[in-house]
This record gives sequence, C-alpha cells and structure tokens, in this order.
Amino acid sequence: MYQDNNLLFLFLKCALWNEVDGQFPDSLSKDVSEKLLCTAKDQTVYGLVADALIRKEVKLSSKDVFELVSFLANIKRQNQHLNDELRQFVNLSLEEYFVVKGQTIAALYPNPMLRTPGDIDFFVHDYKKTSSILQKEWNVVLPNRLIDKEAQFKHGGVTYEIHISLIEFGSRKHQKYWEQLMSRQVGYVNVDGVDVPTLEPTVYAAYVFVHLFFHFIREGVGLRQMCDWAIILHHYYKDIDQQELSTILKMLGMVKAYRAFGCILVDKLGLVEFPLLIKEKDRIRSKTILKDIMKGGNFGKKRKEIHVHGWKSKMRTMRFTFRNCFRYFPVAPTELSLMIPKLTWLNLKLIFSK
Repeated sequence: MYQDNNLLFLFLKCALWNEVDGQFPDSLSKDVSEKLLCTAKDQTVYGLVADALIRKEVKLSSKDVFELVSFLANIKRQNQHLNDELRQFVNLSLEEYFVVKGQTIAALYPNPMLRTPGDIDFFVHDYKKTSSILQKEWNVVLPNRLIDKEAQFKHGGVTYEIHISLIEFGSRKHQKYWEQLMSRQVGYVNVDGVDVPTLEPTVYAAYVFVHLFFHFIREGVGLRQMCDWAIILHHYYKDIDQQELSTILKMLGMVKAYRAFGCILVDKLGLVEFPLLIKEKDRIRSKTILKDIMKGGNFGKKRKEIHVHGWKSKMRTMRFTFRNCFRYFPVAPTELSLMIPKLTWLNLKLIFSK
C-alpha cells in the first residue's frame, strides 16, 4: 500500500508532466483520500492533485468527487479572472517593467488553470513614473516613498505588488550583483494569448529559487513553490545557459542550497532536466528540507495554526528564522550569517515601533 506522501508525489508527477510511469491505485479509502487531499490543501497543490485523481479515474466517495469538481471549477474561474486582469495591466502605458511568478509560471504548466492563483507581482525601474501612470489610468494612489521597497494595491479584485527590488540580500556584494542582473533585457511568456514581459530564462531559473530559499528560511514554503521551480527548469531547459546559471549561483553563494533543494525536484517530483550535478551529501540535506516543507505547508501557514499577532508574531517569526539560519548554515553560509544581525535589527524596530 502507498504511503501518504508517496501518493501525493505520484499524483503531482502526473499533473506536472502529464503522464508518468507508476502504479496508480484503482480506488482510495476514505481515510487515505482525506489525508491526501488535506495535505494537498496545506501545500497549495490541491488543483493539481484533484485533476490527476479525476484523469486517472481513481474511485472516491461521491462527497470527495463533488468537492474535487467544485474546487476545479472555482480555481479555473479564479485563474481566468487573473488572466483577464493581467491583460488589462499589460495594456497600460507602462515602460521598463516585468512580471514575476504567478501567472507567468502558471502559463508554463501543462494545464495553466490548475495552479492555485495568487497576486500579480511586478518589478519597475522607475517607481515615480509608474506610480504616476497607475494613478492617471487606474486611479491608483501609491505612497511617495517605499519603505520596504514594495507596495500593494488592488484593482479589479486582484492584489498587485509593485517592487523596486525583488530580493533583499544580506550581503551588499550579492545585492549589487543582483541589481545588475535586473537591468538585463527581459524575456516574454504568453499568458492566455498575451505576451507578458518577465525575466529571461537563465535569470528566472536563479530568481525563482533564491526567492523560494529566503521564504523557506524566514517563513517556510510549500510544494507549490517547488512545483513552480520544477516547471521553470523543465520548460526553459534548452534556453537556460547552464554555465551562466552556475556562475550566478556561485556569485550569490547559493550553489549548495540549489543542489540540496533540487534533490526534491529530481527524487520526489520527477524532474529530469536539473541543471546541476547532485551529490550524495545534497540528498542527505534534502531529507531535512522536505520534512520542514511538509510540516510547515504553504509559506509556513500550517505551522502558524495558533494565531498570534503584534510583537508575539514577530518574535515567533524571528525565532523560526534564527533556527533555520543555524540549521541550514552549511548550504548558504555567507547569506545566512549576515541575515541574523540584519533581521534582528529589523524585527526589533518593528516590535518597538508604533
């Protein structure tokens, strides 16, 4: 009989790569299906697993089938709404911007409508000019200055995040190098018939992991983020300059982390086109990483089931971050050693400020 997580990964591989070899069960008991679908929800991959269950004609209770069909219909409506909103955004008279994550990755999935949608994140080089255009064309009022180098606004029921810096590194050297990468020519991805500017493949293959890694250290990540990374590497495999990607990761001190997390893509999600050579030590480290991913759920929300607010929430996040900085220090020593004092100062400011 399948173990719960083995079942989860079996159906995820089916959804990610359309067809995979494997012995799919003819039916699932109520207990097994409940655990499987509950875990899929925690990891924000419910749509992928639900579609795979239906396509493989796995026998479930009528209640489960109704829930799956209803969820899939709803998630498809959400994705279509987000695509329509993104089309309007692209038609604005904005210059020098690009969109990251979200629908630009969903579009690369075998079925783009199955990925759980989120916000629309975009990067701009000229914040003041972009702010002025958004106010003129969409009546959106943004702050004059960005304290955290990002701001949120809503339009058409969709949350947007505008960024003037995509990643905050601890190392000034890493930050300077990263900002140079951001000035390069962007690529494009077709989202529901519209060409949307985004990062070019090699830099995207670096960015999606570095963003994932920092979220993992500070809050946690779910399998949705791992699936996104796998899809990027699979879709752009022929376009990614593997030598340049290795150079970028070396410059950012992220090679060991990239390989350790990459083991999960290869060993659990069935990715064939991983760009780096994985070592045995990476596989040992990946076991601890996977346990933390499964325990925390999407962005650590499962770990935060007991809701606390204010300074207590900040303290809990700070303790979690410190633990991970020490726990995963060997895979990215430069960044994690610099993250501790920086986050200590930032969190203390937040705790004692009004």
